[in-house]
Amino acid sequence: MTYSRLLACYLSFAFCVSLASSPSSSNPRNANPPYTVPYASSKFPLHHISKLMGSEYNEFEFLTSTSLATNEKYGFYPSVVDGKQERRPKYFRTPFLFRPSGEYVVEVRIGSEDMRAHLLLDTGSNLIWWQCRPCHECYRQHDELYDPSLTNSNQEIDCLSPLCDTNEQFIKGCVAGARGELSKCGFSKRYADNSTTQGILCRDYVSMADLSYQWRNIVMGCGHTNRNFNAKGFFSGILGFGSGNFSFPSQVNARRYCFCLTGDSGKGDNFLYLQNLPTPISENGSLVVPIFQNQIAISLHYVQFTGISIDGEMLPINPVRLRINPQGKYGVVVDTGTPITRFTPGIYALVRDKFREALPDYKPLKPYSTNSFDTCYRVTDESFYRDIPKINFYFAPRTEPFRLDYEKVMIHKSENTACLAFLPHNHSLEMTIIGTYQLRGTRLDLDLSKKTLTLYPDEC
Repeated sequence: MTYSRLLACYLSFAFCVSLASSPSSSNPRNANPPYTVPYASSKFPLHHISKLMGSEYNEFEFLTSTSLATNEKYGFYPSVVDGKQERRPKYFRTPFLFRPSGEYVVEVRIGSEDMRAHLLLDTGSNLIWWQCRPCHECYRQHDELYDPSLTNSNQEIDCLSPLCDTNEQFIKGCVAGARGELSKCGFSKRYADNSTTQGILCRDYVSMADLSYQWRNIVMGCGHTNRNFNAKGFFSGILGFGSGNFSFPSQVNARRYCFCLTGDSGKGDNFLYLQNLPTPISENGSLVVPIFQNQIAISLHYVQFTGISIDGEMLPINPVRLRINPQGKYGVVVDTGTPITRFTPGIYALVRDKFREALPDYKPLKPYSTNSFDTCYRVTDESFYRDIPKINFYFAPRTEPFRLDYEKVMIHKSENTACLAFLPHNHSLEMTIIGTYQLRGTRLDLDLSKKTLTLYPDEC
C-alpha cells in the first residue's frame, strides 16, 4: 500500500474462476495445469530496508515526506482515476522487506526464467505489475529489468478477453501490442500519491523465492511507462494485496495471511505467510477484530473501532464518525501501507488537545511545517517519557484496549526533539486510518473467510 499508495483500488474478495492460477513445483516448461503437487515449506530471510538504505535513511524525514504525499493522495485521489470504472497452497511464506514508511517489499521469482524481483506489498490495491522491456519510461531499480521476449511464460491478454471487460478501474481496453496491432488489453493506474504505471495486461508465472512453489497464469501488468515512484531502486513493481479478483491473494485463493510489523528495530527474519499460519508465541492480549467492506471503497480493511482514551479518559468522539454511513463516509481502516495513523481534523484535534492538556509542564515547539507534526517537544531528560500520557485504542467487540507505549505515540525528529506521532488528513470519505507506526511490534493475522483481523501485540 504505501501509506503512499493506500487508495489505489477497492476491496472485493470474490474470486473469479477465470483468474484461477495453477500452482506447480515442477519445471514450468514441461507441465500443464492443473497441479496438486504438495507445497514444501521454505524459509526466507527478511531485510529491514532502512539498513539497506544506509546513510540515505532518516526515519523522521522519510515518514514526513511520505505523510505529505499521502495527505495529497487522500485529498485529491480517492481512487484510481485512469481507465474504466476501476491452488490453494497448503502452506506458503515469502520474504518481504520492511520499509520505514510503512511499506514492505516481497521477494519473489517471476517468469519461466525465474528472475528475482522485489515487489512492493500494497494492501490497498488489486493490481500486480512490474517494470518490463521495452521501457518507455522507468524508474531506477536494483533488480534486472524484466524482458518478456526472453521468457516463454509471458502471454499478453487479448482485448476481447473477458478479463479485459471488467469493472476494474485500471483496465484501459484495447491498446497496441508488441507488434503494433491494436488488440491487447491495456492497463493504466494512477496511485493516490500521483505515481502512475501503464502498459499491457499479461499472464505470467510467480514463484517462491527459493523456487519451491510456483503459480501459473497470474494476471499481471507489464509496466512500460512508470512515473513518480520513490523506489530508490528497492522495488521493481507492486504486488496488489487487496481483495479484488486481480489481487495476489485472490488469484492464488489464499484466504488467510499474516506478517509482523517489525519496525526499524526488528531483529531476525520476518515473513509473510499465506494459508497455514505459524502458531503465535503468545495469545495473551490478542484482539480479534471483525473486518468488513465499504461498498464505496471496497479494497480497504475496515474494522469496528469504538474509541480512544488518554490517561483513562475516553475522548468525546461522535460514534457516527467511527462507523460507515449509507453514503460510504466515515469508518476506520487498518492499512499496512500507511505509516502514521491519520484522523479526520475533528478527531485529530481532540487527540492533540487532550495530549497537550496532559503535559502542562511542557510547551509545544512551533511546528516546523504547516503540513506535518504540530505537537513537538524539546526533550531534556528521561522524565519527559515518564510523563507521556497513556493512549489506548478500543476495538469492538473486545473491551480491553490496544495499548500504545510511548514509542508508538512519539516520533523523534532529532535526539532532543520528539513529536506526537499522529496526523490529520482531509480524505473525501472522512475515514480514520490506523497506520503501521502505531502497530509496530504487532503481528497481524487476516482471515478472509471468517472476516477477522487478529492483532498480537508485542509478538514481533
